[in-house]
Amino acid sequence: MRLFALLTAAIFLSVSGPASARGQPQGATSDSAQVVEATEAFRAALECGDSTAVAGMLLPEARVLESGGVETRREYLAHHFRTDHAFLSALSRRMQSRDVRIDGNAAWVSTTSRMQGTYDGRAMDLSSAELLVLRRRAGEWGIAAVHWSSRSRE
Repeated sequence: MRLFALLTAAIFLSVSGPASARGQPQGATSDSAQVVEATEAFRAALECGDSTAVAGMLLPEARVLESGGVETRREYLAHHFRTDHAFLSALSRRMQSRDVRIDGNAAWVSTTSRMQGTYDGRAMDLSSAELLVLRRRAGEWGIAAVHWSSRSRE
């Protein structure tokens, strides 16, 4: 009986497919997975302070918007990258939501998180929002724009 239940479940899953893929063009699920993978790799490289990896993920024309300003890829790597690394590595992050949208060779990922910890001697409890815009070139997703904002939860 248990084998029958397992076979029935396997057949149902193979026919129905993942719920997130319903109504999407074929290949959209794998595109979504690749976009999420690129997003997570970017965050991990920032948290680890790997400027070479971050530079490789940011497209040459990338723009980073934060703290009321806009920086080119080169400006970001020379300025805010170091403080962003220190900030992200000092705080814990709990993702609250993520929305991935894909239109051909463009994708955007909006993520909200709660970030907590101590940075620069101050205890922090923040609501954070991140928007990444990605472009696919030669089959690889690269980051064309980043926008971060956060506010105190107090």
